[in-house]
Amino acid sequence: MAPTQQPADPSMGQRVRDIMHRARSEMARGAARARNGVRLAAGQVPTPQVAATPHDVVWRSGRARLLHYRNDNVRYATPLLLIYSLANRAYIYDLAPGNSFVERLRDEGVDVYLLDWGIPDERDATNTLHSYAVEGIGDAIRAVQRESGHHEVNLYGYCFGGLLALLGCAARPDWPVRSLMTAAIPFDMSKLFAGPTRMIREGRIAVDDVIDETGNMPGSVVAQGFTTLSPLTTVTKYANLIEGMWSDDFLQAHQLMTGWGEDHIPIAGATMREVADKLIRSDTLTTEGTVELGGRQVRLSDITIPYRSFVADGDYIVPPAASAAAPTLVGSADSAEVRIPGGHIGLMVGRQAHKRSVPRLIEFIKASSEVVDAERRPEGSELGLVGAAR
Repeated sequence: MAPTQQPADPSMGQRVRDIMHRARSEMARGAARARNGVRLAAGQVPTPQVAATPHDVVWRSGRARLLHYRNDNVRYATPLLLIYSLANRAYIYDLAPGNSFVERLRDEGVDVYLLDWGIPDERDATNTLHSYAVEGIGDAIRAVQRESGHHEVNLYGYCFGGLLALLGCAARPDWPVRSLMTAAIPFDMSKLFAGPTRMIREGRIAVDDVIDETGNMPGSVVAQGFTTLSPLTTVTKYANLIEGMWSDDFLQAHQLMTGWGEDHIPIAGATMREVADKLIRSDTLTTEGTVELGGRQVRLSDITIPYRSFVADGDYIVPPAASAAAPTLVGSADSAEVRIPGGHIGLMVGRQAHKRSVPRLIEFIKASSEVVDAERRPEGSELGLVGAAR
């Protein structure tokens, strides 16, 4: 009797094809990794272009300058002034085409300005918190008024730039600021994980120990402080690079973020001493909402404009707890925290930022701006405005 022939397993052929496809894909990725690795080692991977959104420098003061991003289709007339930290370069706001916060804002019809503090040198060693938070931001606001022809501005500050904006608005509640937004601000520095911050708070190191001959804290010290936040960062950075090196897009993103992340700049010595004395070793700002700036007490309760504090729930640089108290201490009846999934840098750049945080920021910016009325805007005349967008 002839043996019964078993029916062929129809899924077997598909599994074989899937295995062959994965094998070919991995071989192709391996070849691409080798090719891009050689190019990277030989310095043949071009440095991606940063800060590419067209703009004009409309004001300068010392090392600081004010950038105005060109926009032929402004639909929200209240200009937005962006403030960044003192420890990194401000081009994180405009990292690269297709991955740029200001590019997205411009395309949404917002009139965007950026205060770039520049790179301090010995001439800036005596700059204080008041120099930046009150004098610098105040001068930039007046320059935006002159350039835009609009009386009010919206103010947005990221990381330490957000803390400067918050302090400036508290010191000068008469500023023509329509709304204030901050993101990932190191408001309560006792909640930061950074080793140097803890060591300063505990008195184990003094700021003058890390001040160089220019009178400033060098960028290398700033970089070391960030490294202590996550000692394995360097290892994981290269592991991720090896894994994703097959992709030209990944390689470009890696180059962008590595270049910016290592582009630390000095911080004025006088500012660092005040940060240590008034923000790290003292709790009056976080418990009472007060701090001394420019010889007088400044109160967060004097801030009465709408305020939003954006935080990332996965932020290990500025954990959510470090920002939590700020919205509760301002005097505004319209003050709130906005919690967003992601990390510190992911609030501003990357695919997830443009899906999660950037739309929420833009939503509040639009709601806080006056709308351009095209029917009331004859060519060559002043802007026609129809009130706040809601």
